[in-house]
Amino acid sequence: MVAMNLAASVMLGLSALTMCVAHPTAATDITIFHRSAEKTATFPGCSDKQVAVLKKAIDVAVEYQAESWEYFRTRGLSPVHTDDLERFTTWFGKFSLQNYRIVRDRFKEMSAYPLASWTYKCTNEPDDCGGRIAQFFNIAGSRRDSKGEILICKGFWFPNSGSDARNGQTIIHEASHFNSVRGEGTNANLPETYGKGECLKLAEKHPEQAIHNADNYGFFAQYPDVPHLLSG
Repeated sequence: MVAMNLAASVMLGLSALTMCVAHPTAATDITIFHRSAEKTATFPGCSDKQVAVLKKAIDVAVEYQAESWEYFRTRGLSPVHTDDLERFTTWFGKFSLQNYRIVRDRFKEMSAYPLASWTYKCTNEPDDCGGRIAQFFNIAGSRRDSKGEILICKGFWFPNSGSDARNGQTIIHEASHFNSVRGEGTNANLPETYGKGECLKLAEKHPEQAIHNADNYGFFAQYPDVPHLLSG
């Protein structure tokens, strides 16, 4: 469906609210971080069943977060063996040191955020999620200059919630949007690309865009085993 390839940017006061259609089976993302490791996640507006699903997604995202940073940490700032970068080149295109460092720095910044301390708000307000129709296709969304809250849209649950792996990928996707990760104003107006197949194509044809595309970050985190991914 056409709506599944759309991204809308809505201005709320001085904050840009980005709506992202992450996958054909899902909808959009909205996030905001807190660095306080002592704070536990809160789930305003969510039912007990929804909270249980979101807690599983957070657990998966924490694993993705740690493993992704470990990938870059062990390879260092200037990798010596570039033939050991198949996973990087799969999702971010032909290797260049500049692009590698951009992606590495963003995963490093993301690794500092305790995902289990965010607010995950289940919203019924159409305007939070792109409008009356879009709310059913958008999973969540993000105010780039905010930290600590993800707005969970109806599309996250409609027709049913995705797998724990997909939902964890959504959280990483959102984490990559924030100014604190990307840098304020960095490529904020690039069109978003969604879905595994389209993100693979983006990396192959346009690495300069893939390094700024949230779903590429999410899929990098979700799929550490490239041969398995490509054969599946």
